[in-house]
Amino acid sequence: MQQTINIDRYDEIIQKLKNLTYYYENTLANNKCFLGLANGDNINIVLPKNNIPHLLGVYTDRLKVINRAKYTDSSYDILKKLINSELTYIGMRNVNPDFDIGSLFSEHIDSKLEIFVNILKLRNDDIHCIIKYCADRSYTSTTEKENSHYFIVRKHGTKYSALGIAKNEEFNNYVPVTARLFNDEDELNDFLEKTVKNQEITYPYMFSIKNPYNDFNIDHYTDLLEKLKYGKILQEIALKYNAIPSIINDAIANINKYLNGKQKANNTSSILTKIKEKIRSNEYIDKNEIIEMLDGGDIPEDLETLIDECNNLIFYSYNGSQADANNYFDTQNENANLKEQLISLREQVASLQAQLNETETENHSLKEENEIKNQKLKVLTDAFESIKTI
Repeated sequence: MQQTINIDRYDEIIQKLKNLTYYYENTLANNKCFLGLANGDNINIVLPKNNIPHLLGVYTDRLKVINRAKYTDSSYDILKKLINSELTYIGMRNVNPDFDIGSLFSEHIDSKLEIFVNILKLRNDDIHCIIKYCADRSYTSTTEKENSHYFIVRKHGTKYSALGIAKNEEFNNYVPVTARLFNDEDELNDFLEKTVKNQEITYPYMFSIKNPYNDFNIDHYTDLLEKLKYGKILQEIALKYNAIPSIINDAIANINKYLNGKQKANNTSSILTKIKEKIRSNEYIDKNEIIEMLDGGDIPEDLETLIDECNNLIFYSYNGSQADANNYFDTQNENANLKEQLISLREQVASLQAQLNETETENHSLKEENEIKNQKLKVLTDAFESIKTI
């Protein structure tokens, strides 16, 4: 529905546009956001200038139609002319009296201005879900197809928003193409009903935002409680709107993490059992055995301290002197360090020997080349001497 814009309303909108554009240029323009999604997709998002007017609800092309802007002017340049008063309400009225100034702005201009900063200031703690939108999958829907490849749906108090992003093939990243504000859950549900049927829905397992110019850097990895919350939301949306939850990549990663953790727990249990058996039989605990049980990995510091203390107690039980025990195991540790140094020195010697062999090979080759050159020189010299006698 087209709105009527008087000069006061126009000035109000322009002032808000000016403030938001200033904020964009000084805070958001160089933000680079990365989302690692549970379905296996990775998304890099940037915020180019020429996408900003549309997100603000300003239809700059209307001014090209009435020759108030050149066709070569970028959308952002035209927006700057509006907020810098190079194009004014009175000027447009005087030069183009039939032009409907209200057509410059979206009918949802107020909600677009309200949500602009929040929707571009991406964060990890208010994401509701992410929709991977494929127009080909919306064949059962009678609604108009969307031009976005993903929708990032977020919650802002009692309100919700959806930032639509599309792939920029030239730079292999994603840019925002639409911004929508939903005043309550009912409005969000209307959007989901039109959008998510037969579409994948997922969540971010990793969120990063960087701005080198503002020295701003955030990295966040979604924990299990957050994933559980997302899982419940996706399940509810899937049941209600026939969407397709897609979290297989993150699920596999979580299973691998669990199995690795379980293996580590088994290793720890086996090591503790080994230590217990050694203590019972008053045998020293060989650290090399423990390293082998750790698949060649380093012994954790706290476990190594435990082993040293146990060995001290065993030694003390035989010798009756704590000082001797300490001296003995200090010597053992020193020997282990010396052994490591010896191995390192042997490796260095082997490396130097290899270099020496290579140098000798090169030297031998040079000697052979020199011998051949000397033979050639002798032939030439003999020939020259023969010629001199003629």
